[in-house]
Amino acid sequence: MQKGCVFCQIVKGEKKVHIIYEDKGVLVFLDEFPIAKGHTLVVFKRHCRDIMETAPEEAAKLGKIVAWIAHGIKLALGAEFIYIASLCEDVRHVHFHLIPRYKKDKKGFGHFMSPRGRIENGGELATRIESNLPIYSEPITDLNEITEALLEEGGISEEEAEKIEKIIKKK
Repeated sequence: MQKGCVFCQIVKGEKKVHIIYEDKGVLVFLDEFPIAKGHTLVVFKRHCRDIMETAPEEAAKLGKIVAWIAHGIKLALGAEFIYIASLCEDVRHVHFHLIPRYKKDKKGFGHFMSPRGRIENGGELATRIESNLPIYSEPITDLNEITEALLEEGGISEEEAEKIEKIIKKK
């Protein structure tokens, strides 16, 4: 953790935010001063000044989570599309902004300079986005994790899970 870094303070729980998703390496929460309703930040928990300080597999996981969260925002809020930006200039800590754009919005980047108000109904909004995240509680890419998730949700039986595990071990 980096002293004075606002994202490190958030990761440590020293600053309250409206969390949408969290795992051991990533924290996703609503921006306190959003550009648009649903403006979300995807933050790498470990302090890295820029993406080049992360391992390739960490960057790949971050990219998958960004896409997964963007999908949830779009479903929850009816956004036309989601701007994704990595602006590590003001806060030197790897993070991505997911900014929903709606049909009524002016196109272009002028809105990035418009005055920003404080978030309203953040807890309700975070819950709404979280409940619209696709299928699993996190993006799963490992076959063992997929098997476990299906087993937990009742999508497969114990016998089927064991068969899948045997097939995975053979490969």
